[in-house]
Amino acid sequence: MHRVRLSLLAVPLLCAALSGCVHRGAHVASLAPSLRVMTFNIQSGRHGLDAVAGLIQEAQPDVVALQEVDRFTARSGKVDQVEALARRTGLRHAHFFRTTSLHGGDYGLAVLSRYPLSGLAFRGLPTNGAEPRGVGRAVVESPQGPVSLYVTHLSNLPFRGRLREQQVRALLNFMDEGKGPSLLCGDFNDGAGSTAVETVRRVLEDAFARAGRGRDTTYPMGLLPESRLDYVFTSKGLRAADAWVVRETASDHFPVVVDLLAG
Repeated sequence: MHRVRLSLLAVPLLCAALSGCVHRGAHVASLAPSLRVMTFNIQSGRHGLDAVAGLIQEAQPDVVALQEVDRFTARSGKVDQVEALARRTGLRHAHFFRTTSLHGGDYGLAVLSRYPLSGLAFRGLPTNGAEPRGVGRAVVESPQGPVSLYVTHLSNLPFRGRLREQQVRALLNFMDEGKGPSLLCGDFNDGAGSTAVETVRRVLEDAFARAGRGRDTTYPMGLLPESRLDYVFTSKGLRAADAWVVRETASDHFPVVVDLLAG
């Protein structure tokens, strides 16, 4: 479905006229959100890149933050997954952030965007000998103005909670170097009540907590309860108007989609 866009300046005027048009849990697709963002751990495309691309196309995001992306690895058939997904989704502005070498190729994070990207940078995070982790930055040059998107994938395993706290502090310091409105997206490998996530919430807003509808869990675990591991956080200057989890299988994670307005 085609989404007609409003300028950032037009949105507050329309909201005032409609008297409270944006509220928690409201679906506001008809209000033409300024920016639609998705975060998605694609598990190196193990369910097939067509499945990943299909979910992205269905959601119609303007920008996608990807985790667990392979580039020229043997296990993924030596495919450049960033280039392949950019081509299949039509989000032709793309960038890969390498975090480590793996299976004869590279492994890491990526951004796909409808709009040009600038200000590209990468910062390694503390690992204490565990698998390398990092945070990538891409400034999305949207028609409404630049938005800095940060994508990350924190260390896994329950006993690494303190390490994730260190990683969060490091990435927030990295974000402090930027200017203007920003987003932090990724797989935090930690629950909403964890110290790492609460540390982020002290300075950024949890988009799903503000505007989410439906279940917030993103990691199905079979017979065990599902977990929430994947997040979109916003800085001042941006606010979530709608947020939902796409509960379809193209990975071991479900993607999160957020519609954003200025404010």
